[in-house]
Amino acid sequence: MESQLQIWDIFRDFSNDNVSLLRSARLAHVHGNIAILITHEDDVYLATRRNDLVPPNVVKVPELCGKEGKEFIVETNFMMMVTKNGELYAWSHYSPEPIYRPQQKMGSLSGRFVTSAVLSPGSVIALVLTDDGHVHQWGFGLVEPFLIQVDATMGRIKSLVCSYWISLALMENGEVFYWVTKRSPGKPKKLEAPNLPPFKKITASKTNILGLTVQGSVHFVSPAAYLWCDIPKFSNVRDITTHFTEETCVFHLMEENLVAKNVAEDESISHIFLNNGIDEIFAILYQKSYRSFNPQIKFGCDTAQRTLCEDIAGLWNSDDTDVTFSIQGRKIKAHRVILKCRSIYFAKMFDNEWKESRDSYIDIPDVKFCVFEAFLYYIYHARVYFSVDQYDNILGLLKLADCYCETVLRKECELILMQNINSENAFFLFENAYLANATELENGAFNFLLVNRSTLLDNIEGMDALQSVLGPRAMANLVLRLLPRCN
Repeated sequence: MESQLQIWDIFRDFSNDNVSLLRSARLAHVHGNIAILITHEDDVYLATRRNDLVPPNVVKVPELCGKEGKEFIVETNFMMMVTKNGELYAWSHYSPEPIYRPQQKMGSLSGRFVTSAVLSPGSVIALVLTDDGHVHQWGFGLVEPFLIQVDATMGRIKSLVCSYWISLALMENGEVFYWVTKRSPGKPKKLEAPNLPPFKKITASKTNILGLTVQGSVHFVSPAAYLWCDIPKFSNVRDITTHFTEETCVFHLMEENLVAKNVAEDESISHIFLNNGIDEIFAILYQKSYRSFNPQIKFGCDTAQRTLCEDIAGLWNSDDTDVTFSIQGRKIKAHRVILKCRSIYFAKMFDNEWKESRDSYIDIPDVKFCVFEAFLYYIYHARVYFSVDQYDNILGLLKLADCYCETVLRKECELILMQNINSENAFFLFENAYLANATELENGAFNFLLVNRSTLLDNIEGMDALQSVLGPRAMANLVLRLLPRCN
């Protein structure tokens, strides 16, 4: 398989009768011996297996077919699916046999768009955030959800996490509120963070809840005092990723990904990954995906073609390179023959009378190192390795792909950005999409700004302040787009 699916054992073990499903997959999620696939025809399939000796049992789930699922939250005994229309389906593995009975239990959420949903280890509780800013919780044997009494003065909720003992809500202003996990938790309270900058992300492992500040410091919540505690060893962190059923936290640094277990008790590093994507890291460690993912599948006709693609990816960072790129004082090595085969731009560079065609050392000006590295990584792997919240880097990759005539990569970057527009990046994407001539992204960002204008414009006073946020060109573009609506 020439796709992201090859890193998951359960998909590699599909029988010949079920391999055709992988060719048409548009969304997948893996949890050890459980996997879910949604095809481009919007059919949903569940794969389960008892051991590695027999192929997985694959069954169609008619209750979920045709629902346009966009995200799965999977725990061993409980699962949820959020659809593009904001419906929420939840079901349990209540039989000794691998049979799942999905049903739309969330009757009290009818008509509300579900923004996100999270689940605690052991399925103790689940939380749902709706588009109107309300938080619903269920668990402890309760089938129907109940409303968490969120005070309007708290502001708007950006994301949720939960564990066995506590639930947290991250607000758009970077503050964090908590409530204790129980049937009647009461109103959320502010989780004090003295002398700490605002938080930009919160995430939960099996026993720890971690927070990442806008300045790159990482902290965990003390279960004894409900306070943020420092993790001094990790600073200048650009992102953190966890799986809610495992102890591991992955710390994303500028040049490497560091894996540490149970950081609240032990800060030692257990693994260092230099070139692996986050999906690969969790596949290597646990065979569990920390999110649902969109496999970009290209199948060869036979085993030889599939092996060739794997071999090309295996050449990444190998020693037998013959060209070196210098970007911002740092170096990346590559293979001319791979670049010529995979890129029209490099084919012309190395075949024509360009100075670079004769040199083995090429300077690349005016490009960020991480963006050019991601560009070469895509040439070898046919995959964007930036996480979806690295929208500035993905946009930089889009622009570079446009300059290098890589239309497929350009469209892929634009699609990733369009699917992940939020209140944090909408202004940025609207301004830069216009400058990058990314019309579909520009339209998507504009529509998001229009729908959420009451929230996004609350803290912007006057046209001058708005122009300072957008820039003069994007401001003029915004005004031109709004004029027809005012007539």
